[in-house]
Amino acid sequence: MTPLSIETRETASALVVRVTGDLGVGSGGNASARSICEHLQRALDQADGSRIVLDLSGMHYAWNDAIGAVFHMSPDNVAFVLNRDCAEAWNGLLSFVNPGWPQAYGARIRFESASTPGPDPA
Repeated sequence: MTPLSIETRETASALVVRVTGDLGVGSGGNASARSICEHLQRALDQADGSRIVLDLSGMHYAWNDAIGAVFHMSPDNVAFVLNRDCAEAWNGLLSFVNPGWPQAYGARIRFESASTPGPDPA
């Protein structure tokens, strides 16, 4: 299991919180999920309404409900980049967090492959 790494950086168009590594499965990932939420909260406080990108495309996700908190705590200025290789697990979590997630979050969520990242999400 690859430990999580979380870094925050500013680009010309957004504050990007990038997470890489493996999120533990079930309760084994709760501490890491809390850490991601804390970093996102700091970004929300710092951004003062500016665009934020929570880039989880480099994070392997299998199953952990606690990470769902990032969707509850995120206003409309937060976009999400999720790991395409884990799309089935992400879809399950999103359906649990909000059964209407395609309408609620759809425009703010993009799936990318961790091995072939697209352009800077910001």
